[in-house]
Amino acid sequence: MTRLLATTLLMLSLPTLALSQDKAAAALESLYRIDAKTPAGLQAIFQHTDEPLPLVSAHRGGGELPGFPENCLPTFEHTLAHSFAMLEIDPRYSKDGQIVLVHDATLDRTTTGRGKVADFS
Repeated sequence: MTRLLATTLLMLSLPTLALSQDKAAAALESLYRIDAKTPAGLQAIFQHTDEPLPLVSAHRGGGELPGFPENCLPTFEHTLAHSFAMLEIDPRYSKDGQIVLVHDATLDRTTTGRGKVADFS
């Protein structure tokens, strides 16, 4: 499970834009508005003030918007560009051991395929 989580976090941190690595990294970094950098910075974020800290949990990445399917990097980026968010994602293993993001254990609901995700490469 730790390997799966680490791989998932790595996948989310990879640049997905057709830009140079530096430009892509800068573009993605701008999506993350809460960036504590240090333990003291994290404490400052959660220190009580009279101002509420807006926080959104985006189920399956926020894929309820037209044109933004669930569990895909463009949807995660779109959600983060518009709000603070915790992204709930669903990594699964395919038959050949690759990690894919699919909410359901089967392909039936969100694709034209049929059957278990784990049965396909």
